[in-house]
Amino acid sequence: MPEYEQIAAAGNQAGTNAFRAVFTVADHSDLPRLQAWDNEQLNTHAIELLTGTTENGDVSGLCAASTNDGNGDPGAAWATALAQTAGGAVVNRLQGDVAYVILGTVVPVSPFPVYRTFQFAVGIASDMASGTVGHQPYLAVKSFYTGAVPTLDFEYNNGTEGSPAWQPMTSQPGGTVNVIDVGTAIHATGPDTTGGVGGNNGVLDPITKPGSGEKFAEEYWVRSL
Repeated sequence: MPEYEQIAAAGNQAGTNAFRAVFTVADHSDLPRLQAWDNEQLNTHAIELLTGTTENGDVSGLCAASTNDGNGDPGAAWATALAQTAGGAVVNRLQGDVAYVILGTVVPVSPFPVYRTFQFAVGIASDMASGTVGHQPYLAVKSFYTGAVPTLDFEYNNGTEGSPAWQPMTSQPGGTVNVIDVGTAIHATGPDTTGGVGGNNGVLDPITKPGSGEKFAEEYWVRSL
């Protein structure tokens, strides 16, 4: 009986409080990077959603923006026609170490916890294959440190932009199998997903591909039960 909670602040829209990375325990030595990969080992990025297709200009469909600690709201329709910048940027398409988002402007150090919020949108091109194969990447944060290992947790906001209600997600170190289950995945969907409550199953609405070019998922959900 799956139930889902919507992240209403997420997507190709204005907003700063969709997701956040929470750092604790130990100091970093450089700014963390938000990345996307195609396996648990975080060492390849060859699936279709990360390589792109002709209709989206052969760029990754995963778009993200750093939204606090010196960075702000990316604005309405921020991901539309977004270029993929080699290396790091405040707003970028995610493709392994090739292209990533730098979270914040100040290296995370004590006192903890340190929060880095980010906006996120998934673009689907008209010539992408149907189904989930090639469209299930792994979102990761690359941390830099010289002493003790920092701890990272992901959270999503199931409240509003103005009144966020942060909920924990289940994250794993690189190399650990992470099964799609309660709190482990962000589901990008069409506009008619039902969350399901009181024993009623939630139903994820598949994204309908555009006739041409690229469109962005209308809704974003996390399984809560």
